[in-house]
Amino acid sequence: MLKGSGWTDSKLNEHCNSYIDDLSDRYVALWIHLSTSPLKASKKILHDIWESIVESGCLALLEGISRVYDCSTEGRALMSMDLATFSSNVNKRASRDFGPLVCSPIVNPIRGKQYVDMYIKVFYFPKDDMMKWIDENRQRYHLAHLLTLVSFSSHNQLPTADLNLLLRRRDEVRKICS
Repeated sequence: MLKGSGWTDSKLNEHCNSYIDDLSDRYVALWIHLSTSPLKASKKILHDIWESIVESGCLALLEGISRVYDCSTEGRALMSMDLATFSSNVNKRASRDFGPLVCSPIVNPIRGKQYVDMYIKVFYFPKDDMMKWIDENRQRYHLAHLLTLVSFSSHNQLPTADLNLLLRRRDEVRKICS
């Protein structure tokens, strides 16, 4: 999913990956279609649909981020920039660029930007803090995502055999959940 570049770069990028702009453009187009549809859904229904769509975009980004195993600190910063750009675009461009709308496209889904951003930031935590966070949030995030944190954090010192076991278990979980 993440066809971006820069995950292992040692320099900070000034711009998000181009796939974020493409994804944002598609979401804005979808919002315009929904908000101007002749079906005339109520504001509440339109808001709930849009919130679910934006949440699905954030979750897709989380899934992609959790599959990037070789990543520098600068790459994680780029992931945060990509996420912030996507969130900003779907919330602001949709309302700014296209005149009067049925209701505001600005949403903040429970598993939205903050949810994914927290996941990215956990990679920077010291090992003990990371393990505590994982324990406290094990019901909120998929097991496969949490195993990636343990397996590929920058300070991970797992022996190769333990890491391989975790990877096999993570892959088994992904197969079951797919």
